[in-house]
Amino acid sequence: MRRILPLLALCLAGCVSTPRVPPAAGSAPAPAPASPVPAPPSAPQPQGSAPAPAPDANAGHGPAYFLALVQGDSDLIDTEKYASGRERLVADAQSQAERCLALAPQDGQCHYARGIVYGLAAREQPVLAGTLLKNMLDSLAQAEALSPGIDHAGPARLQAIVLMRAPSWPLGPGDADAALAAARRAVAIDPAYPANLAVLRDARKKVTADK
Repeated sequence: MRRILPLLALCLAGCVSTPRVPPAAGSAPAPAPASPVPAPPSAPQPQGSAPAPAPDANAGHGPAYFLALVQGDSDLIDTEKYASGRERLVADAQSQAERCLALAPQDGQCHYARGIVYGLAAREQPVLAGTLLKNMLDSLAQAEALSPGIDHAGPARLQAIVLMRAPSWPLGPGDADAALAAARRAVAIDPAYPANLAVLRDARKKVTADK
């Protein structure tokens, strides 16, 4: 088991690298980084009154916005060299996915976001990768059932990548035949998207190599 964990962690480096999904038309862009200039002091509250609640920076945004935030964290993790920094990004991505699911539990984008978070967590916690990847595949399957076309068939494509690269049972959920089936679904949904064609090609090679 110990020998396979580094290999599993290595395979995960590509499992959650998906093209960035832009927010839906009409939705607000991701918030800009906080200004280094300190904010002016707040006005004094009348004696005996409760302080006004802090506004929620994410209020009024839809599922596409939260998915974009999760994918932004995923992009940053790929360039973050410190484990503590990657852990903070995973925690932020998880928070955004949970906000999305609380807002729209039946929106496939939110389940897709949670699937990406599971993949990020699995890469950072290889000892738990087997369970986390199973959860990832479950979330991606739910996303595909609800919104198969998001991110150019992203849910099916990402399932194919995980199934193709992860170790097979009992060490992991890897399954070359299931990966090929998922890749074919992605191409059927968006046959012109290059990433789908590349995953289908790789999945066919994997099936041939395993025979």
